[in-house]
Formats: sequence, C-alpha cells, structure tokens
Amino acid sequence: MPAGTRSRPSSVLKQPEDVAVGVGDGGHQAAATDVVRRLLHDGTGSGHLGQHWYIALRAEATALAGSPNARGRLADARTITAGHPVASAIVERAEALLDKDQKRVLATTDTFGAAGCRYQSARTMVLAGGDHAARGAAALADLRLAPMPPL
Repeated sequence: MPAGTRSRPSSVLKQPEDVAVGVGDGGHQAAATDVVRRLLHDGTGSGHLGQHWYIALRAEATALAGSPNARGRLADARTITAGHPVASAIVERAEALLDKDQKRVLATTDTFGAAGCRYQSARTMVLAGGDHAARGAAALADLRLAPMPPL
C-alpha cells in the first residue's frame, strides 16, 4: 500500500463467519488436511472466531479431510452449535458432504442466505458441485474472492 494511503475495512468480510476465509495460510484454498492440522489443538478456539465457529469449522475440515473420526466430531459439533444457526448450518453442510448428499448440502444455502452470509452460500454451491459449482464460483467472483478449487 502506498505511503499515506489508509487501509479500508473489507466490504466483503461483513459477517463473522467470513473470517473463515482466512483459516489457514491459503484461505479457503487451503487443503482440508492442512486446516485440520491447524485446528486440532487443545484450545477452545475462542479467539476471533468464537467457540461455535471454531467447532463448526473444525468439524467441516475433519469431514472434508475424510478423517476416520469425522462422524464423532460432527456429532459433538451438532450439540455444541445448537442454537447458532450459521454454525449449525456449517455442521449440517459438513455432514451432508461426508454423506455425499448434494440435496442436503444445497439446503444449507437457505440458512446462509437468510443470515446474509454470502461467502458461505457461494462456498456451499461450489462444494455441492455440478452446475451449482459454476454459480458458486460466479458468486465468489462477485465478492472479489479467489476461486475455490473443486473437491
């Protein structure tokens, strides 16, 4: 940034869940196993993401990585995130991805949309694959974010 220029808050990162874009050094492009490695520690993750976000994102990363303990993590996450609609939707999406259930994956876009979580809605479409992935990629481009690699 040139000297004398002030940094502006991002117009993209308006929702607390959008901080998830920065999880891992490569943002949403980081390999799921890399994200799991960073999230699997003994802390509560209560920093800037908050415990609900931490638990939901850890469960999703574990599911995307195909970890053998993904089901257990998802069950724990479902209990902990109950009452937090967006974190619960991330957990639901993770379980649907693990089950390879595209219809359930896409059903979470309603929750994300109602909460104004445009990044999570776009991410969901990309993760759902098929024709939805192109719409999700376009939505990410509209948010001025780098494209996500396919699963």
